[in-house]
Amino acid sequence: MRSLWRCAIVFIFAFFVGIHPSRAQQRDCNFYFTVVNWEPKFPDVFIPAMTTEQSKWYQKKGISKYPHACENYRRANYVFVWVRSSEPITVDVPKVRSAFTRSVIHSSSGTATANSTTTWVEHEREIRQQLVTSMFVFRAKDGKPIFDGGEIDSDYHYQDQFRGRHSSKEAFEFLFDVVARVEDIKAGH
Repeated sequence: MRSLWRCAIVFIFAFFVGIHPSRAQQRDCNFYFTVVNWEPKFPDVFIPAMTTEQSKWYQKKGISKYPHACENYRRANYVFVWVRSSEPITVDVPKVRSAFTRSVIHSSSGTATANSTTTWVEHEREIRQQLVTSMFVFRAKDGKPIFDGGEIDSDYHYQDQFRGRHSSKEAFEFLFDVVARVEDIKAGH
């Protein structure tokens, strides 16, 4: 499985090197990264770019929070692979119910009508789809850029899953925290 991921990632970037624009920053970069996304809508394709949500988060918060992390696929010593899917979950949903009753009462003094409304809450189980973002992180062996003849360090990889509407953004932020800590440890901080 690991070699399949390696081959897929290397092939994709080797193919797109001339197409995907480099976003070289004019900053002091401790590490470089690139992002690959897989979407269920396109099951046979890995997309070598951030999603709109990831890009907005990176431009708005990521650059300032992680100034030494630079996106540049040509110099990347980290590859972040994202797989977005959905899974069914069961949730309890409160439903308000009401019933209207009309009664006709006959007596010796005449006929009367009585109306009443009864309201109650029932909990029903519904199956909904929940977004799942799985992430895989691969680091370059010996710090040489992966797409410049470098190799993936088979001893270092990380994977995790996040669930929910903001799972992609949360996973991205968590991932930067992990990589920043690894780089700080490597630098002796």
